[in-house]
Amino acid sequence: PEALWRKLAPASNAGGVLVQERLRNTDRVRALVGENAALCTFRVVTAQPVDLTSSRAAGGAAVVGCAMRMPSNTIVPADNYSDGGIFCNVDWRAERLAGPARDLFGNLHARHPNTGAPIDGRLLPGARAMVERCAALHDLLCAEYFADAYPWIGWDATLTAGGAGFPPPE
Repeated sequence: PEALWRKLAPASNAGGVLVQERLRNTDRVRALVGENAALCTFRVVTAQPVDLTSSRAAGGAAVVGCAMRMPSNTIVPADNYSDGGIFCNVDWRAERLAGPARDLFGNLHARHPNTGAPIDGRLLPGARAMVERCAALHDLLCAEYFADAYPWIGWDATLTAGGAGFPPPE
């Protein structure tokens, strides 16, 4: 892996290629979705209050919601809803899944279709820090770069053994 990294890093720095460490599901997430399942992501939506007198960001991005996206089996190469993935609300303050998961057709899943593991109440250590990082990044983006352009941002983040991870945009 180190030799490959050294070979690809110059191309990444030149802007033609994006090279990122492979992100993997945490042990707790793998226990839910299966050992070889695709990376699960969390859709985190943040909102930046806007000062209506100046149309500028007022600071203090708020978390609007968070849902965990997960593949329904180990054959599906992604957690995308349109590829058969399922999603579940996340109580990010309590760091746990809240309620059954849903699929594209509105079917509810109290247990994961692949593993049979219960979904509701599943603990997600690190979820709070991950979501708070998204809000902090929103504040940074608005303060430094896009003061009036992005009142809402939908983040795709993931939990890794090292904390929050951000897969490359699709």
